[in-house]
Amino acid sequence: MSNPGQPRILILGGDLAGNLGDRAIRAVMLDHIRGLAPDADVCVVSREPERDRDEFGVRVVASSAPALLGMPAFLRSLDAVLFGGGQLLQDDSSQVKNMHWAVVLRGIRVLGRRPLIGYGIGIGPLQTATGRFFAARALRALNVCIVRDARSAQWAAELTRNRVPVAVAPDPAIALRPESEAAARAYLAGTERVEPVPGEILIGVAGRRFFPGRRGILPSAWTAGRSPEGPDFELFKERLASAINRFAEGKKVRVLFFPLYQSAWQDDAKHARDVSARLTAPSHVLGLRCTSRMVKTLEGLCDLFVGVPMHSTIMAMGMGVPTLGLAYADKTQDLFAELGMAHWSLPVARLAAADGEPLFHDRLAQLYARREEVRSALRSNWSALEARMSPYREWMTRLLQRTPAPCVR
Repeated sequence: MSNPGQPRILILGGDLAGNLGDRAIRAVMLDHIRGLAPDADVCVVSREPERDRDEFGVRVVASSAPALLGMPAFLRSLDAVLFGGGQLLQDDSSQVKNMHWAVVLRGIRVLGRRPLIGYGIGIGPLQTATGRFFAARALRALNVCIVRDARSAQWAAELTRNRVPVAVAPDPAIALRPESEAAARAYLAGTERVEPVPGEILIGVAGRRFFPGRRGILPSAWTAGRSPEGPDFELFKERLASAINRFAEGKKVRVLFFPLYQSAWQDDAKHARDVSARLTAPSHVLGLRCTSRMVKTLEGLCDLFVGVPMHSTIMAMGMGVPTLGLAYADKTQDLFAELGMAHWSLPVARLAAADGEPLFHDRLAQLYARREEVRSALRSNWSALEARMSPYREWMTRLLQRTPAPCVR
């Protein structure tokens, strides 16, 4: 139980059980809360309660978001609810997700009558009437919505008919604090059993299975093992390995694979092993049984980084590593463009095209040749991006001042 005067905040959203990118966002959310209210009683929903208690120092109150709807007394005891942690409102892979959040957020709003803040929300794509309908219902349950990019802001304004205040701030993971370099090197050598040799070019790679053109009703978590990979993804893996092999010719190269999502429905480690087996250079698929802060520092040890998941590229670029983004959604290309790095982002499907391998190799070779120029630009532009994080702190401050929630719409 929280003490009198101790703010109690519930955090919802994100797939923390398998996704280190979403865990990065959760870590930053907690940094923001505790920077303003060190004694806050932070409550979460978790399928891995022991892990989340140990890593985040939070109180686990339920194993699923819908279970909260049977806890009205708890909901009324809250000071606020934060909803955030990934690309939460979209229908590119499931039409159930938006319905789920519409029901949960509306239920929490009605039963608890406490302020709800959308925190670093990603919205879209929304290509179906059903997807847009339920996304609108979810957003209208919020008191304010902080979105992570201009596209999401346009969706939020349209779907709420400008009835919910919308602010734009970079993805929260931008502000993730890394571990020390010494701790990362010790982890890499001790836990992962990897000791890079001086003089090697260390390339970090984070892959991700993608589904071009896939539209479904049920989320991937419910259809694990029944979603075919398709020929494009196999070509992607072949050409990724071929391009890295070509780049490594005549050089001392070592490749580290970063499987940021490890679950039954999205097994990055399996696909990393597929690519690793085709490489001529020494390579290692990391276990990553560590925090997102450690992952960021490990990525920072690399000389070059190649990433499909957006949060893998955020962590690498945040450490000043020249990075090539392989985008399966607009959000990645938007991020690179905002950083003045548009040339270093390619649609992931391009690697499956006939010219995919030479295109990727040439871009990787250019990135290495211009690495010092890219590092310098990253340092300058990253600072400007971090400076735009203020909406999170501003709205959190208002929450902790116990500003009354507007009436339920």
